[in-house]
Amino acid sequence: MTLEIKGSQLDHAQAEQVPVWDLFVRLFHWTLVAAISVAALTGFVLGASWIRVHIVSAVLAVVLVTVRVIWGLFGPTFARFSSFVVLHPEKLRAHLDNLRGGKAPRYIGHNPLGALMVLALLLTILALGLTGTMLLGGVYKTGPFIDDLPYWLGWLSGVFHQLLAFGLLAMIALHIGGVIFESRREGENLARAMVTGKKTVAPGNVVAPQKPALVLPAIITAVLLVGGGAYWALVSSNEPPELLDGNGPRGMPVAEAQFDPVFAEECSACHMAYNPSLLPAEDWKKLMAGLDSHFGEDASLDDASTSQITDWLVANAAETADTRPAHLFSLPRKADGTIGAITDSKVWRELHDTPLENGAFKVKSVGSEANCQACHTDAVSGVFSPFNIKLPKE
Repeated sequence: MTLEIKGSQLDHAQAEQVPVWDLFVRLFHWTLVAAISVAALTGFVLGASWIRVHIVSAVLAVVLVTVRVIWGLFGPTFARFSSFVVLHPEKLRAHLDNLRGGKAPRYIGHNPLGALMVLALLLTILALGLTGTMLLGGVYKTGPFIDDLPYWLGWLSGVFHQLLAFGLLAMIALHIGGVIFESRREGENLARAMVTGKKTVAPGNVVAPQKPALVLPAIITAVLLVGGGAYWALVSSNEPPELLDGNGPRGMPVAEAQFDPVFAEECSACHMAYNPSLLPAEDWKKLMAGLDSHFGEDASLDDASTSQITDWLVANAAETADTRPAHLFSLPRKADGTIGAITDSKVWRELHDTPLENGAFKVKSVGSEANCQACHTDAVSGVFSPFNIKLPKE
């Protein structure tokens, strides 16, 4: 409940400065601003090589929000969710009606719209953390859901993750606009109040009943919740051997140690040994059937070797893996019905748009677009994780 007194604008003649936002709320607010800014920059602007920074900033944001939720249950008066008038729908409607009429009261804590925005921001950040973790598990085969999610669910989570990210940016813009609007309406700089922790209180303002902070229960809950979550993430990210196929999580490509010896010897003689999970079975059949004209070269082998390699490639083709490359790549078909190189496919060109523009493939240590292992340290594994991208210094 809140004590409501008629009046709205700040009466400076009878006003006094009182502490409103405690130290934790202020540190939380500005640290979250920094974490979300870094996450947005690395997610929307910078490349895949910044994925680690993106994840660290995202994890920090989720931890901050988790602790803020706990503080919203055990913190002092204005930090508590129980002081959020938005929890009373009729008061939210009344605030909107009064706001349009220019008679909305002045709240010392969050007004109903501000409280609604706070709740929406907290829930959205938590949802971003969940969908991001699911994306890593299902698509990139890493993180706590490494062995639990199929590719399609990870991909779908990635779509929601991006939509939520755009939604968060929109909410942040609305939040900033709301702060500017209320600062003008109330005659007080609300952003500065989040730095000093103090706001000006005058007769006629809406003030919530005082409640003490329950520090010890808050600390115990935070340690248990955050510590438990960290333990779960670490343990789940390292699946026990009995849950794996022998070389990684379920759906992983065949390991290099399990490569067919004839394939490894013959194919790596001219280029890197491409993991069979990069192409569907039909593409491998077409590729092996045309070795006499293998992208401008005669790579013919004896019938026995050709048959052995073909059978092994088909048996371990993209249909047997659940990784991102296995779902994305196929050889492009030319107008005359022949097949082109994987580096000519639309998907490959889009994924390498920036390196193509900055001339990365002209660097001596790279040599050609087909030399995947020059930048992807796990290229032979067929995973192509964003965590394993190492661009040449040149």
